Amino acid sequence: MSISITINGDNASEAIREILTLAGSMGMSRGTDTSAAALATGMSDASSDTRQTAEPAKEPAKSTRKKADKPAPAAPPEPAPEVKAADAADEAAESEKVVEAKAEEAKVEPTEVFDRNVMRNAGGEYAKLYGMAAAQEDGPKIIGYPAFSKVPDEEIEKATRALRAAIAENPYGRTKAVA
Repeated sequence: MSISITINGDNASEAIREILTLAGSMGMSRGTDTSAAALATGMSDASSDTRQTAEPAKEPAKSTRKKADKPAPAAPPEPAPEVKAADAADEAAESEKVVEAKAEEAKVEPTEVFDRNVMRNAGGEYAKLYGMAAAQEDGPKIIGYPAFSKVPDEEIEKATRALRAAIAENPYGRTKAVA
């Protein structure tokens, strides 16, 4: 059996658009070659009166065998109430263990973010503890730079840790400022 389809269009691109629309309405699968080159074989823009015929892909032959009638599987019997209760208890205990395990996995040690403000705050703590004059004199020695603004971004954590260590250890023997 052969089928002939006539597509009319002012040019090849309109005809291809019509072919693609027809192919979509026929339910052609994605594996079917619907590229413009494959669909436009033999088409030209020479004349708007030219009628082109495209043969669609043949459908595979359908089997004429009748499928054997199979009985539907029987539903499993309803479990006894004691079994239901035991199953529910087991599932609850199991889900509790899963929740606890996930909570344990989720625990992450907090990491501190070191930025210029954290470093400046550490310098402020040093100034509060030992006084502004001591902070101005000791600060550049502690951080290794003449000012906080001169500390490179990659050295901020090191400078902050050095300031905190100086607060705790008092390496220059400063007396605590009166609050």
